[in-house]
Parts: sequence; C-alpha cells; structure tokens
Amino acid sequence: MLLEFWAASCGPCVAATGHLNELADRFAGRPIDFVYVNTYESLETIRAFLKVHPIKGVVLADNSEALTNAYGIQAIPVTVLISPSGRVAAIGHPNQITPDVLDRLLANEPVTLARSGNSLTIAVPQRRSLLSVQGSVSSDQYSLVRVAIFPASEITGSVWSKDQFQSSGASLRSLLSFAYDLPLPRILVPSGLEQERYAVQVWVPSDSANALRPIMQTALAAAAAVRVHMEVRDVAALAVEGLPGKLRPSRGGQPLSQCQEKENTGQLTAENSGLEVLKNCIEPITGTSALIPTGMTGIYSFETHWDSSKSGSFEAALRDQLGLQLRPTNASLSVLTVEPVETERMSAEHHRPPADR
Repeated sequence: MLLEFWAASCGPCVAATGHLNELADRFAGRPIDFVYVNTYESLETIRAFLKVHPIKGVVLADNSEALTNAYGIQAIPVTVLISPSGRVAAIGHPNQITPDVLDRLLANEPVTLARSGNSLTIAVPQRRSLLSVQGSVSSDQYSLVRVAIFPASEITGSVWSKDQFQSSGASLRSLLSFAYDLPLPRILVPSGLEQERYAVQVWVPSDSANALRPIMQTALAAAAAVRVHMEVRDVAALAVEGLPGKLRPSRGGQPLSQCQEKENTGQLTAENSGLEVLKNCIEPITGTSALIPTGMTGIYSFETHWDSSKSGSFEAALRDQLGLQLRPTNASLSVLTVEPVETERMSAEHHRPPADR
C-alpha cells in the first residue's frame, strides 16, 4: 500500500499528484493500493479540488486526525509505504517514490529511498488537548478557544488554517504580520525587538474564524509588551512590471498556491489564483513591498523555481520564467508601527538588585 498524506491547500502536495498518478497508471492491475489521506481539510474543499485535479486512488478525510497522529505526521506531503506483510517499509517524500521502489515493495524486499533535491513540505496544523476537566484530558471539541504564547529560542516557521494558528518559533514581526494581515515589509519593529521570538498556539471555533486575528493582536501586544498603531509613510517598494507576462490565464477552479524556500530551493506554484499570490511571495523574499499596477486583475496559473542560496536568483526567475521585472520605487503605504511599552515586569528586570557575590 502507498499511503499519501496531503492537503489541497499544500502546494508541494499538488505538485506531487501528477507523479503519483503516473505511478498509479503504471502499477494498475498489480496488488498495490494508492490511498490519499487528507490531513485537515473539509469534504467540500476536497471535492472541489478533485473536480479540477483527479487523483487516481482512494481518498480519505482524516477529520479525527487518527491516521495523521498514528504515523506522527507533522509536515506534508509524506508518503508511507506498507509492505505486503503489513509492516512500514519506508517513509519519505513522494518525489522519492520510483517504479523500482514500488517493485521492491511488492517483492517484500528492503526499500531504500534516494535523496531528493526537491522535497518541499509544509507543516500540518494540529490541535492538542491540553486542558484537564474533572481529572481527565478534555476533547478538542470542548476546547473552544485557546491562546498560548511562550518565548522561543529559534525560528521554525508557522502554519495556519481559517480558525487556528500555530508556530513553535516565529519572530514578533512575522506574527504581527499575520495578526494584522499586512505584508512583512510594512511591519516596522524597532531594532531592540527584532530578535524577539515566540511560540504561539491560537484557535477559535470554526464558526467564529473571523475572531482569530483580533485575538492574536491583543495577545501579542500583551505578551511582547508593545503598543502598535497604523500610519501612512513613504517607503521603498518594488513595482511589478510586464504583467501578465508568461502567466497563463485560468478559467477558474479551486485556487491553490504555495511559496516556499527550503534547503537552497525556492518554489512558487499557483493555480486559479489572483495576482495577490504573486505579490505575497515577492514581499517576504525581497523584504520590500510589491506594487501591482492599478486595475490589473485576472485569475492565473503559474510556476517558477529559483536557487535561494544565490543573490538575485529570485529576480532572475521572475524575469526569465514569468517575463516580469521588479523596478525599485517609493510609495505612500499604510504601515504598522511597533513601540515597546514599560511594564511592571520590565521595570522589575531593570531595577532588580545585583545578586550577592
């Protein structure tokens, strides 16, 4: 059995479906099942995706997260190979699964997965039961709202859905960017707070998803002891020129997108998506606000790859693969200004008497 953990909103998962469908065709009639386990999305989202991107295999919705937790899945896509004898033969990225690997699996022989240079993944959002009610751990269905923020030592990235957000390590700037739904370059944090990092877990009921960001705004301000306010400033920006370039017009369908840099490899994949997807990828990579020409709209599909270890590779990929140019300019934009606030706990740190020697 080939067990594939995936999601429709996961760009690397979508990119891998073509390869897996080819394997399913090649091994049709042989004793191997292709089973796709969607880790956290609704049936409506899955059905809409399958109408546009047929998957050759059995598709399951793991709403209880039973399989996801049983196999310890923390990022997707992940492929689990189960031998005819029922043991787990290998766990890896779908790009590592070749016809030879499946031949060895069916022969009940040891399976070794070769390293892959393009194995992008995204983290899986998970809700964990952390409250005790009358001596027992409560079920997630009763944990209606959770807000937890802790200091963190390193940056590990973030993952979210419409009603939850989690990160085991993210900068204060990136957390505020999500909470206020503003691009990272438009979050102005003083140098003294640039190194502030936090682990965050927030969730709200799915029917109150619009409360997620406001709750995070208040919680982050309290945890980091900061005051924030919006203002308009003249800031550096990049004008995106040449649109639509080589972007392919789309007739509509389930919008899917992924922009990720990992292990010197960068990838932007978008299907049935607006130009905001392009803008939202340019800004965190360049660290500068991107400007889409006024009145430029449309739904497109496009893909580009670059070497994130090389300076200028991203800009070159936009130019050569998508026919677009980034021109430096200035623009008056709304920005979020962040200021530290003196608190009792901060004052205590500053005025704490020296320890006895």
